[in-house]
Amino acid sequence: MSVKAKRWRGNITAGVLVAGLLSGIGYGAYQLLNPPPTAQEVATIVAGDIAGDSDLAAYEGVGAQFLQAYLTFAATEEDQKALDTVVADLSGGEGARWRATNTGSEPAPQKVLGAPTLVMPLQPSPTTPGAITGLYRIFVEQPGQAPAVAHYSVTMGTDERGLATVVGPPGYINVTLPEAVANEGVFDSNLASEASPAIIEFLKVWSQVGPDAPAETQTQLQAWLSADASGFARAGLDGAFTFNALRGVQLAPLQPGARSTDGLVTVEWLDAQGRLFTQRYAITVTAADNGTIQVSNIGPA
Repeated sequence: MSVKAKRWRGNITAGVLVAGLLSGIGYGAYQLLNPPPTAQEVATIVAGDIAGDSDLAAYEGVGAQFLQAYLTFAATEEDQKALDTVVADLSGGEGARWRATNTGSEPAPQKVLGAPTLVMPLQPSPTTPGAITGLYRIFVEQPGQAPAVAHYSVTMGTDERGLATVVGPPGYINVTLPEAVANEGVFDSNLASEASPAIIEFLKVWSQVGPDAPAETQTQLQAWLSADASGFARAGLDGAFTFNALRGVQLAPLQPGARSTDGLVTVEWLDAQGRLFTQRYAITVTAADNGTIQVSNIGPA
C-alpha cells in the first residue's frame, strides 16, 4: 500500500472515530435535554387519556390480543411458538414466565372463541402507578367440553418506546352479577312469563353485539336496555354464539315501589360449529316508563 493510500485510510479511520465520538456526545446531550418520562409523568399522561377518552383503543386492543394468545394452548408445537411470540412481544418478554407460573408445565389444550370483549371501561390501575386496567370477558373451549365464560383483568402501561404493553399477569375474576336468587326459592311465574319475550329479543341482539358489529345492531340493543344498564349488559358476545332458545326464567317478585328485580335465566346457544350448549345467567330486569321490560344487568351465575 502506498504512503498516500495509508494516509487516506488513517484519515478515514480518524474521521469515523471523531464522528462516532461526536455522535455519542450528541446522543448524551439529547438524553440530558430529553430524559425519558418518569412513572409519575406517564401516570399523568394515561390519566389524561382516560379523562379525555382518547388513545385508549391501543390499550384495549393490546389487552385483548395478549389475553387471547395468553389463554390459548395450541395442539402443535409450531402453533404454540407463534402464540408465545405474541405473548412475549406484548408483555416485554414476561408473558411466558407468568403463564408457566400460573398454569403449570403441561396445560390442557384450550382455545379462545372470538376476541376478548372489554366489559368495563378502562380505569387507572389500583396497584400499578401509570397503568390502566381493563376487565375482559372471554369464552374458552377445551376438547370434549362446552364453551365456558370467564373474566380476566389485564393491566397495561407504556414501554420505553411509548407503545402500549401488558405490565402484569392477567387476573382471573370470579364474576356473578347480579346476585343470584336461586336459594330464595320464591319466584313470580307471571312476571317471568311477561318478561320472557323481551329477554329473548335482548339475548338475540346481545349475542351479536361487539366491537365490529354494525351500528344498527348497537341501536337494536339499546331498545332492550335500561338507562342504567351495566357494562356487562352492553358488551355483548361479539357474534361468538347464536341464540337458540330460552330454556328457563326465574324472577323474584317485585317489591312494593320497586321497578327492578333479579333472577336467573337458562339460555341455549349455538357455537360456530353448530353445537348446542347451555349457559346459566343471573339477570336484572326493569320495568320501563312505557311499560316494556328492559335488561339492566346480566352475568354468569
